[in-house]
Amino acid sequence: MNSLSYVNKSGDHVFTSHYHRKRGSCCKSKCLHCPFGLTIKAYGLTFSEVTSENEKVAQEILDFHKSKVEKSEENPAETFTMDLFSKAFGNSSKVEKEKDVFLLDKETFDQFELIFLKGTVCGVLKKKSIGSIKGVKECYLLPEFSDQGLSKDLIESFYSAC
Repeated sequence: MNSLSYVNKSGDHVFTSHYHRKRGSCCKSKCLHCPFGLTIKAYGLTFSEVTSENEKVAQEILDFHKSKVEKSEENPAETFTMDLFSKAFGNSSKVEKEKDVFLLDKETFDQFELIFLKGTVCGVLKKKSIGSIKGVKECYLLPEFSDQGLSKDLIESFYSAC
């Protein structure tokens, strides 16, 4: 996201991580989109199971990412390349795998959790379980959170600790 700010659903004017980076230094106010790590260190990330009450929010995030996957499928050069790879290495196209991720219903709620920063939804994670160890299979962030250092590894470190 390259814009400097946006208006959230509550009508508040919110500065993006691009704005804060352009500013040049951390203001130490624990801003929601702090790209310097202060907010994450202070508040951490929290998680909540997807339920019928918050399903719409989770689905909107997944739909946003699904539209990105579908746009990449429209690129003839990428489609051609993916076809070559699938013929050479088997039919394990990343695009095909990602299509399955976007099905959210009551039977798949337990596979997903919402990700929160300072009480604000910033994304959805798809769970990965290996025995009793919980992990993150994939993360889908809202666009305004995508460039502030919320990597899959960072999210997984908070997720596996809770």
